[in-house]
Amino acid sequence: MRSHRFPGANTALPHVNNDPVQLAAVQNFLRAGQVSVDVFGVARVDERPASAPRGARAAAPRLSSTFAVGEESGQFGASPGHHRAPARGGGSRSELTTVAVRRGDSVRVEVVVRTRNVGHFFPGGTVDALDVWVEFEAVDETGRVLLHSGAAADDGRGPVDPGAHLYRSLQLDGHGNPINKRNAWMTRSVAYVRLIPPGAADTVHYRLRVPEDAGDRITLRAKLNYRKFAWWYTQWAFAGERADVGLGPGRGACLR
Repeated sequence: MRSHRFPGANTALPHVNNDPVQLAAVQNFLRAGQVSVDVFGVARVDERPASAPRGARAAAPRLSSTFAVGEESGQFGASPGHHRAPARGGGSRSELTTVAVRRGDSVRVEVVVRTRNVGHFFPGGTVDALDVWVEFEAVDETGRVLLHSGAAADDGRGPVDPGAHLYRSLQLDGHGNPINKRNAWMTRSVAYVRLIPPGAADTVHYRLRVPEDAGDRITLRAKLNYRKFAWWYTQWAFAGERADVGLGPGRGACLR
């Protein structure tokens, strides 16, 4: 008989259920290349802002889809301005390329996140309560960190860098507060929805200024981190303190 275990990205449930077989199935599924992350391109950029000629009119606003990013989104194939094709380098886990940069340069690094074997938008499920983000790091050979985006506090157990590139839905209530307690019924507007369609990709751009005293070799690292439940939601759900409120024998206690 074929297995109907339906492995996904939830390792919490088989752990709580003490089901090591299901947990192994989920872990193996997650390690099977469902999503790829590649440092795809490096391009030198000019930090000086381009001066617009006098009397020039601002570009007309452009409508775009906020439902998803990638090749099936409303922005695919459209560009708000002219971009030079970047010098390709530092490509993937299987093929590494060396790119020469100069101290003092400002470079743009392109990281591509692509869904490989996912048959739906990524991430899926409760996208208002996930922590899914790209972590990018540039380190020279002395161990000096030149750029670190997407770091999580407390050795990865704490909140995520608020400037990280997140894949999620950010919904707001009637007062402009984020929907972060699985209270979707209070949603009145959507700030953004950043998901990747199946078989599509999202490109993340990072700006790195190479210090004058940088080492001779800079290593770029990028990875995709996934938490089934966002850090804030987990704290809100489990950080209560049990208090005896005199309910009597066998009546338990409440969370304060």
